[in-house]
Amino acid sequence: MTTCKDDATKLSAYSNQSAVAFINPSLIPMTPEVLQHFNQTVKLACQDGFLPEFHILPQYQVALFHSCQTIGITIDPAIKLYGNRIITLKSFTNSPIHMPKLEAFDVRNNQLSQLSFTSWNATLIGWMELGGNRLQTVLLLPDSFPKLRRIDLKDNPLDCHWKSAMIRAMREREVQFLENSSCI
Repeated sequence: MTTCKDDATKLSAYSNQSAVAFINPSLIPMTPEVLQHFNQTVKLACQDGFLPEFHILPQYQVALFHSCQTIGITIDPAIKLYGNRIITLKSFTNSPIHMPKLEAFDVRNNQLSQLSFTSWNATLIGWMELGGNRLQTVLLLPDSFPKLRRIDLKDNPLDCHWKSAMIRAMREREVQFLENSSCI
């Protein structure tokens, strides 16, 4: 019988890889202690498998989950990925993101050029900090976030048509919409 410690030791064989993909895995919880074995990894993916727990570490530029079942995850009331080098956050439509306890989402000052919340189930989100990225639009379904009261998109090259439509939609819902960018 193998233990979590044995599995973690086996994973350390991948410690020098910049990209690691788990295809059809059945992994131990990916706690910060386990993930320290991936100290050179900046891109991590899970496809068609089971990942009971996963923690995002500051070095990740890409974390991709495609049909990767996750259960038993304890999400803090806030996801704070401020000031990292993140260029992509994705969820495919057949893999909804369930975060019933999430109240705040902060990805300021990264390198995101696209962001979609269309498959998110996070109805408690009250504020989003998305400033300082490369976003032109954000795929956001306002009705998916009934508690949203503030969204900050400062310092992004926003598309003029999208920005105008979003400002109207946010005003109708009495959501504070912060932006200071010239639109393109």
